Amino acid sequence: MILSLFRHLFKMLKKQKNSHRFRFVDPYKIGYVRPMEGKTMKGNQINQRAQVLAKRLVGTSDDQICIVPCNVGDHWILTIINPHKEEVCLLDPLFPRIHDERWQTVVDMTLKLFFAETKNTKARKKPVWKVMKAPKQPDGMQCGFFVLRYMRQLIQFDGSLDMASM
Repeated sequence: MILSLFRHLFKMLKKQKNSHRFRFVDPYKIGYVRPMEGKTMKGNQINQRAQVLAKRLVGTSDDQICIVPCNVGDHWILTIINPHKEEVCLLDPLFPRIHDERWQTVVDMTLKLFFAETKNTKARKKPVWKVMKAPKQPDGMQCGFFVLRYMRQLIQFDGSLDMASM
């Protein structure tokens, strides 16, 4: 159900006059890293996810942000990537929960692949990560709806991360 709501929100965005400011990533295409036995399998999954995400970043303009809803194993989070400023913002409905290290590895690897593809030799070794305080879900079941809420807020306020107005 959550995936169909994400798709509906993507369609709504295309009708907005500020749609050029955003690039969305379909969460279905990047999946999530399931806890599996063997480091090789996890490494391959992480690499595949990073490659898919990096392809989505290629072609972004300097003022464009990439909005990435992601399931990190029975929990939805929202990642906002500004590849040209080398910044990553994470919004987690269970804030101040420590974010998923596997997802951070995917995003870090994504930006390395993006910089290699765009031939950016001045890129930092690691992006700047910001864990944003956002409205917290009241239970263990509403994370997907809260991520949709964050996305809608970003679109309505042209990329502003003013969580106080949520």
